[in-house]
Amino acid sequence: MSKPIALWPLLTGLWLHAAEAANWTVGPALDGRPGVGAASLTNEDGHTLIFWPLNGDGRYRVVAELHLAEGWSFAREMPRYRIDDGPEIATEALWGRTAPNVAVWILWTADRPVIAAHASLRKWLGGGEVVIAFTTADGVQRTTRFPLDGAAPALLAATRLTAP
Repeated sequence: MSKPIALWPLLTGLWLHAAEAANWTVGPALDGRPGVGAASLTNEDGHTLIFWPLNGDGRYRVVAELHLAEGWSFAREMPRYRIDDGPEIATEALWGRTAPNVAVWILWTADRPVIAAHASLRKWLGGGEVVIAFTTADGVQRTTRFPLDGAAPALLAATRLTAP
């Protein structure tokens, strides 16, 4: 009789390895709320992309934050993003705000903690790169890139969502 194989440690190890590929990290939310996680990555430009859950009232949401590197600041308009060769997406489509060096927007919302196969968030889980376009306070159009390799396990771990 053969023994069952414990796959969870193997799968967890593979996911952690993938997350390390692009240096995605998973840790507590920036505001210190107990039990709330966040996934983040700082790119070569020094900008940081953060995902965290905002759940309540029967809704599950993923919030995205773009923190600009020191010395950079946003104009009042929200950033836009494009994953791989896809269309440009306006970040304020569901809700969004900018402050001097951070933009925050709701990236995804649903009534279950499951990312459906057709959901827009799936592109973040399976894409190669996101390019975020924004205008700085001095009116200059800029772009910054984040690799999405490793984003799926980090985002799923931080938000406790599933993507069957």
